[in-house]
Amino acid sequence: MADFKVMQANGNESRVVTICGKLTIPHAQDIKVALIEVLAMTKHIELDLKEVTDVDLTGIQLLCALHRDTVNLKKKLSVSGNSNELFSDFSAASGFPRHIGCVAGEQCIWGGGGN
Repeated sequence: MADFKVMQANGNESRVVTICGKLTIPHAQDIKVALIEVLAMTKHIELDLKEVTDVDLTGIQLLCALHRDTVNLKKKLSVSGNSNELFSDFSAASGFPRHIGCVAGEQCIWGGGGN
């Protein structure tokens, strides 16, 4: 497997985005470009993180920014694979799990599910 890859699958109203490999700072610009692109194309993003092999604070921040953007644009974000040991350990160590979201009235993606 390469260090990093983003795959997209078209749907009618939604688009599945699968991130594979490392969700880390060396790939931040590529991740950001891919997420901005898909945000402009669809009303519902289905983000699959099951194939992520490494994550750092930059990767978490990019996903949080995507969540805030989807809320602000009145779009929907669904996240799968963020409850595995890699994400739960890192998000707990870095203080990300929340019962409420960063955006008022929204559930945090690290607390279970998107908006």
